[in-house]
Amino acid sequence: MKKYIQSMCLSIAATALLIPAVFAQQYLYVTEGQFDLKKYDLNGNYIATIINGPNAFSDWADGLAIRASDGHFFIPATYSGTVNEYDSNGNFIGNFITGISGYVDELAFDSSGNLYIAQGDTGNVIKYSPTGSSLGTFLSGLSEPTGVAFNSVGDAYVTQWYTLGYNGLSIWKWNHLTSTLSVFAAGPYNYMFGGLEVDASGNVYLSQYNEGTVIKFDPDGNYLGVLISGLNSPEGLAIAPIPEPATYALLSSLAIGGIGFINRKKSLSKNS
Repeated sequence: MKKYIQSMCLSIAATALLIPAVFAQQYLYVTEGQFDLKKYDLNGNYIATIINGPNAFSDWADGLAIRASDGHFFIPATYSGTVNEYDSNGNFIGNFITGISGYVDELAFDSSGNLYIAQGDTGNVIKYSPTGSSLGTFLSGLSEPTGVAFNSVGDAYVTQWYTLGYNGLSIWKWNHLTSTLSVFAAGPYNYMFGGLEVDASGNVYLSQYNEGTVIKFDPDGNYLGVLISGLNSPEGLAIAPIPEPATYALLSSLAIGGIGFINRKKSLSKNS
């Protein structure tokens, strides 16, 4: 009987550890101008409106990022030099960063929790620590960058305007090993603003403000078509995993508890 209980506890612990890896999915979140924050699956199916308008934000929300550790949303007041923080249910928490010089366009977190801000007016992507302290300029000399995103290995993607000889956006990729920029998708894909995001498989998503769409590219930069249409001034994009952070915490607790129970039973058996 003891062996059966130990075996069952071990199975529960192992299952709790494996569930996130096996069943993890991803959702795509989109800000629509000053109006709302919506949630879609990666097939483009609408799930829910997290923050609702008509003027949900005090300023235009040209960007969006989700912190992996707690699922909090970070949304800029683009023309006010501020990044605001919301909890995972869309409730306003407060200002995360204030006093930013220049526009605050698309946002992105890296794997270390640093926050990056694309600035279309300065030509820079600037960097902040996980606590909101300025870490200087990450990329400079860009042509009106309004989108920034990172893939799982640390490469950055940025949009540039008026490059490659046409009036429109192109997507460029910054290689983290060589610190060099190269064309990822030549475009032109838009004529005003473009939020960026990358999923776990390396597919890239671009919001098109003028067209009211989100379009998709494969990991090699090949255009795959329109994913979402009929949006009202889509700008910021961010992808979050499922289970949400709270679910991961619960599963981890189950795993740790199960393993601790097994170790305690073993210890008692040795001492008896």
